[in-house]
Amino acid sequence: MNSKSGEMTTMDWRKWRRNLLRFTLPPIALYIGSIVYIVQLPGHIVSFNDFIPSNLVIGGWIVYFGSSLQDLITKYQSETKDA
Repeated sequence: MNSKSGEMTTMDWRKWRRNLLRFTLPPIALYIGSIVYIVQLPGHIVSFNDFIPSNLVIGGWIVYFGSSLQDLITKYQSETKDA
């Protein structure tokens, strides 16, 4: 199946969703790592505020959404030829 520039085939959507799953792991690891770091500080008592994302984690999610959008636009604009 071929797709022209400006079209998204079923295969393009599958590739994009697969990339979304692959790109999701680093921001999740960053969030969990920040929680583990805060909780392991000496004398720290766990509170609700520990689970509020830091600016670093928020920045990671912004980069995630930006790269996902860029991937979607790239797939939309490119022509693919399936063999």
